[in-house]
Amino acid sequence: MSFKLMNALEQVGQIAAAGYGDKAFLGAVLGFIKDVTPAQLYTLIVNDVDLIGPVNEDTWDMVKRFTGSININKVTVDSLLDELRSSRLDLMGIIINTPGGERWISVQLERVKAKLKN
Repeated sequence: MSFKLMNALEQVGQIAAAGYGDKAFLGAVLGFIKDVTPAQLYTLIVNDVDLIGPVNEDTWDMVKRFTGSININKVTVDSLLDELRSSRLDLMGIIINTPGGERWISVQLERVKAKLKN
């Protein structure tokens, strides 16, 4: 999974450099869960798994260089859920119907934002 995460973060940097930063950031956050099954997502939520833990600091440093001009505060839990509604309705349903699911996705989003602000 960490290889996929690193690729998603690298793609964010490239897209941000092209001027589509906010959308790229949203895509990167969703990239952490886009390839999981609903059952896997449920397990991640109930076990409170940190999705960004496996990403190494060198990768974060590279992404920070490309995303410095992105207003990451525009990406919210609501915008994540809206995007999932159109692309992965099954995952959106797991998030909103699993106790603690919305809190979990909010924590994941804030962890990514914090890594990019440091």
